[in-house]
Amino acid sequence: MNVFSKIATASRLNDWRFSFVPFIIGCVYLWLFVFQISPNLQSATLFLLSLLTTFGFAALGYFINEYFDIADDTKAGKANKLALVSPVFKLLLLFTFLFATFSPWLWLPADNTTLLLIVAEVGFFILYSAPPIRLKRIPIVSGIADACYAYLVPTILAYHTYLLFSGKTMNHSWHISLLLFFTMVFFAGFRNIVVHQVNDVFNDTRSELVTLPIWVGV
Repeated sequence: MNVFSKIATASRLNDWRFSFVPFIIGCVYLWLFVFQISPNLQSATLFLLSLLTTFGFAALGYFINEYFDIADDTKAGKANKLALVSPVFKLLLLFTFLFATFSPWLWLPADNTTLLLIVAEVGFFILYSAPPIRLKRIPIVSGIADACYAYLVPTILAYHTYLLFSGKTMNHSWHISLLLFFTMVFFAGFRNIVVHQVNDVFNDTRSELVTLPIWVGV
């Protein structure tokens, strides 16, 4: 298997860590409708840049998690796609994912709230995966962190970006609806990570990882 075949395997979009991408893209369509953004060159550019940063965040989160999972995956006898490539190619991948994630924000509308959300997203990536904290080793907390970085924070970031682009102000009743929507997004994300943990319970047991299904039983 050559190195490009390995990367194609490593970055396949049906991996659970990419499962939120179609949802976030769906939210982009939703915000276009909600804010009544007309189709033109400017909104098309906004949409394409949104796609690029969405895939960038997904790939970056995948990379960080896979990198810090190498030792646990080896212990569990589980194939780790990132372990197949050389350190130089890992570095190339990292720079590519960083570029895809952050370069769109040179043009996308942003403010201090945007910066805070981006920092929160990357912070969740690191806290979830990297030692010594490695939140994925803590039952319930791991599910909360995963639901936040895979669903809640990207959804809020997409909403805020399109709100800034539209220049509109939403009324109080809309804020209540939005809060309910974000709450449902969080629980959808929590449900998805628990389903993944159920499916991966044997590998997690061999890795000595205590997930919610291992803690309370499948």
